[in-house]
Amino acid sequence: GHPTLLALTATATPQIRDEIAAQLGRVLKPVIAGTFRPNLYYEVEELADKEQKMRRLMEICKRERGAGVVYARSRDACEQLAAMLKRSGVNAAFYHAGMEAEVRAQAQEQFMLDNTRVIVATIAFGMGVDKSNVRFIVHFSPPDSLESYVQESGRAGRDGRPARCVLLITPGDRANLSRWKREEQMKLETLRAIYRELARMPVGKAQFVRLEDVERDAGAQGRPLAGTQVRVGMSMLERSGLLLRHLDAPRYVTITLLAETADDPQFAAFLEAARLDPSRTARRDTASLADALGTNPAELEQSLLAWQDEGLLNLRSERRDPVVERLTPPDGTAQAIPRLLKEQDQAQQRQIEQIFEYAAHDGCRHSMLAAHLGEQIEDCGSGCDVCAPPLDRPTRHTAQIAELPANPGQVILDCLLSFPFSPGKPSLVKALTGSAASNVTSERVRGFGALSGATPSAVGRAVEELAEAGYLAFYESEQGFRLLEITEQGREGVPPDAVALKTRKPAKQRDRGAAGGQPPRTGREDRERVRTMLQQEEDRESTEAEADLFERLRAWRRVTANRLNLPPYIIFHDKTLWAIARSGARAEDELRAIKGVGGNQVEKYGAELLEVLAEHEES
Repeated sequence: GHPTLLALTATATPQIRDEIAAQLGRVLKPVIAGTFRPNLYYEVEELADKEQKMRRLMEICKRERGAGVVYARSRDACEQLAAMLKRSGVNAAFYHAGMEAEVRAQAQEQFMLDNTRVIVATIAFGMGVDKSNVRFIVHFSPPDSLESYVQESGRAGRDGRPARCVLLITPGDRANLSRWKREEQMKLETLRAIYRELARMPVGKAQFVRLEDVERDAGAQGRPLAGTQVRVGMSMLERSGLLLRHLDAPRYVTITLLAETADDPQFAAFLEAARLDPSRTARRDTASLADALGTNPAELEQSLLAWQDEGLLNLRSERRDPVVERLTPPDGTAQAIPRLLKEQDQAQQRQIEQIFEYAAHDGCRHSMLAAHLGEQIEDCGSGCDVCAPPLDRPTRHTAQIAELPANPGQVILDCLLSFPFSPGKPSLVKALTGSAASNVTSERVRGFGALSGATPSAVGRAVEELAEAGYLAFYESEQGFRLLEITEQGREGVPPDAVALKTRKPAKQRDRGAAGGQPPRTGREDRERVRTMLQQEEDRESTEAEADLFERLRAWRRVTANRLNLPPYIIFHDKTLWAIARSGARAEDELRAIKGVGGNQVEKYGAELLEVLAEHEES
């Protein structure tokens, strides 16, 4: 009843160890091998925006020798970054879970064989991949947590030779990571949908659950849930007292009887229920057999395994599924589930804060990562950019912001007219802003980089304005792509005032000292700070930057209202948009402190609002 148990992981924090001990009901004796790997050089580079980040990625991949892994958040980003690196002369490929299994396996094999030098991948890559000679790892997108960062960066330098681990950060990454995490979070509606499917089971009887059935039936708008979502949902429902999960068990068992007699009356009952012939192999349905014996499939399997150990039978199992028992809902369930969801959200927000505390940390990075995992070590001395600053660190601003042409609308049309193929808006915007991710170069189109003095989002809005005014038109290709063409009106020329583009502002250097070594501010402190600031500034005349942000917020509100088929004022009043524009808010707690912004609105629109605010800050 108390077997010796060895549990292994590279990145269990002290809190996680405590949770494991509580679940196992025993005191753990941790054996810590040590997290410090002196051959890994950790560094963080703060860049102004995504464009600088892409250019810096190219520089690193060109300069470094040997194999490298670039981690990006989305499948599209992996494909686009790999294409960008290939255009710049880097032997790169991409890897993500959306690829066909055979193509994905081939991409991994080519990297393992050194036929591909750089792989751009989501975190789907690396699980079980042991390539010893990875010389550098770049996180283009911030990791989910510090534990994830230790695991993912730790795939470098496994041969013991020096390797480089680079985290690239921009001011907009915090809002993006917060939005991504919120999108992945379990929602109350999803939990209700999962429970609605499980509620078809009788109370008090443990039964098999087909995950694929729950995934399909609990999904929304024809889109099934992911299997992990269902398992996480069942775990939360269990913590709320609505379910009891037993061990997963096989749907079917194939049994060969080796002995007919035993002193165990339970074994005799099993023989009668299973109707087994000596030395004959029979396949049985586990659920039916468990019902006949008055037990559940998980307990039946434990008995079968014990009888096999005694030499009474041979057992082969197939198709394992969860075994779940629905319980009578306890008092307070309605409050318990929202509380669990809130705890989940708070835990994820803490993880985000820890990532950006690491990025802004002014002490040894190795010692900070070790401390996060419950270990105290001396400063590395030479293994990070704090203890031994690199010689090739770029400055935050690598180029001056170019002035915009007098007639940006005509530049847009001329660029479109010179394209060797029919582009969509993203391709046109990348060419006009001179993006490193552009699939054309200055030799192929006119006006390449002519609008680099404006933000990509502003250039994109200018393209939409030209379409609304009749100079451009969108059409759908046979493959379903939304492409652009010039209209007859556009061929006659565009007046200088057709679109109004503003030169973007230089990105501000963030104060590293505010986060480095200092305890993070609490949500209450953030809210009080914003309230005080708003009270002091309520009568102040708005600045030009705040007026520009207000217009951006109005444009966002208009698009959102159209998408949701709501009047704009239902989302936010103009007065509230002005308050948001003047607030300087960077986090959801700060949004909640603004008069006119309620908790429900933050839940619905908070991530989108923070993205607009971060985009404005970058511009």
